[in-house]
Amino acid sequence: MTLFEYIAIAFSMVISFTVLRALSGVPHAVQTGKRYWVHLAWLASTLATVLLRFWAFWWNHGVEWNFITFALVLVPPGLLYVFVSLLVPEDSSAVASWEEHFFKVRFRLFVTAVAWDITAFMGVTLTFDVGTPSNLIFGALFVTHSVGALSSDPKLHAVLAAVPPVMVAISGLTVLFQPMQ
Repeated sequence: MTLFEYIAIAFSMVISFTVLRALSGVPHAVQTGKRYWVHLAWLASTLATVLLRFWAFWWNHGVEWNFITFALVLVPPGLLYVFVSLLVPEDSSAVASWEEHFFKVRFRLFVTAVAWDITAFMGVTLTFDVGTPSNLIFGALFVTHSVGALSSDPKLHAVLAAVPPVMVAISGLTVLFQPMQ
């Protein structure tokens, strides 16, 4: 077994736990009378981000591994798991209003997202030679998440919720056209 395969197992486990946690909350988050579209937008964007991160993981197969690259590859999916755990609590059926839940966890949620932005950007920048599109995406997400942490205005959060789907779409198009070797 190569070091890449060893790290891929850990990465896949964290990603799998993240997806399971997110999907476990979907039936409860879409219930009539409880749902909040902003919460659902963040949940859907996060699931799409996880898919993209999983697909893009293959680019790590040629990385020269050390503890820094190891941490920069595994910390971002760990932070995605924390993010999803805040979005979808362990007992999702107990959530009476997803809007109330969203604003209750809002600050911790977006601080976690800012930490993800920083570590994911560092990981991509230090392990790959990526250009401007990736930097612009991380920059837009960093600003969005920072504003989300600082503001409790529902109207502003409605606007902020539109940014990640656009960034995921741009990332998806970027990733889809990258050759996997």
